[in-house]
Amino acid sequence: MIIAIASEKGGTGKTTITTNLAIVKGQEAAEVLLVDADPQQSSTDFSSVRSEKCYSPYLSCSSMFGENAGEDLRKLRYKYDDIFVDVGGVTHKPCEAFYWKLRFSSFLF
Repeated sequence: MIIAIASEKGGTGKTTITTNLAIVKGQEAAEVLLVDADPQQSSTDFSSVRSEKCYSPYLSCSSMFGENAGEDLRKLRYKYDDIFVDVGGVTHKPCEAFYWKLRFSSFLF
């Protein structure tokens, strides 16, 4: 399942929600991918710190931006049980195309 946490506005807790959902699913022994689609890269930083400190569960994290992000996600959806996407606010240009695809299409399904 692909779950994207998105909002037009920044600072609404998207990264906190996304990373915590990924951890909870990872604790259930699921194969989880955390996708950071926010230029601030907070989910990537979070994942790096967890890895350095050897926290369990380990979270795979990947950065994806732009118009090809939907296709990249589609290719990965069968490799993982769950994919959690942290989408930055649309004020960030790299997130804008990704956000509008999430909002107006069923490209993930």
